[in-house]
Amino acid sequence: MIDEKKALELIAQGEGQHVELKREVPSKVRELSEEVCALANATGGYILLGVDNNGKFTEGFTIGNSKRSALRDSVDQIEPQVDCDIYPLNVTGHEIWVMEVKEGEDKPYFCSGAVHIRRGANSQKLRKPADVRKIFDDAGKLNFDMGVCPWFKWEDVSEEAVRDFKRQAGITSDAPSKELITNLGLLTDKGEITNAVPMLFSDVCGKQFINAIIHCVRFKGTENVHIIDSKTFEGPLLSQYARKSGNCPLMPSKKP
Repeated sequence: MIDEKKALELIAQGEGQHVELKREVPSKVRELSEEVCALANATGGYILLGVDNNGKFTEGFTIGNSKRSALRDSVDQIEPQVDCDIYPLNVTGHEIWVMEVKEGEDKPYFCSGAVHIRRGANSQKLRKPADVRKIFDDAGKLNFDMGVCPWFKWEDVSEEAVRDFKRQAGITSDAPSKELITNLGLLTDKGEITNAVPMLFSDVCGKQFINAIIHCVRFKGTENVHIIDSKTFEGPLLSQYARKSGNCPLMPSKKP
């Protein structure tokens, strides 16, 4: 179970690969079980009920016994059964409900006659067997970084990012970028480019993958409630880390 501090962090983070925010329980609770299915098919996550994507709480929100029972029954319809805890949480005086979903060990999971997967802040429904086999290849495991990236081309690889990677990894080889990336195991068995390639070696990382960014938030005081400043770092992951660590305006300066 998460606590109030963790909930505030998730709310500040906003919707993404691991977080879904809902002002209220949908009239069709099946919509939530489909979100649960998608999270279980990915790497797990949280559905927070009673707060929207702008961090605004729903006044007077609560879930009665009948609605909770309907939620539980709907989640139990997912096959195979998923690990999903449903519980209330008080956050800054507001009641929200948390649906905490563990990553599934028996993927793929089906709900409403289809497989649902999480892609960034959205869930997708797969109905065709060919799509299911493609997404849940290799023992039915779904790893976003090793998913096929059909829109990325070799000519979009940033040579600067490759040089930076080689420098930090201590690689002295002069092998071409394509050979390096291939040797790193970042292609599928069929030689297709995976999502890891643009995440590591392209400036489009944060633009195409909106969750592959570092978002720093500075709060007033220690309660993690009032945000006074924030900054987002995009680009190749190593570049994001280097800029965040070495020049983050939200970090207090060190005294000599």
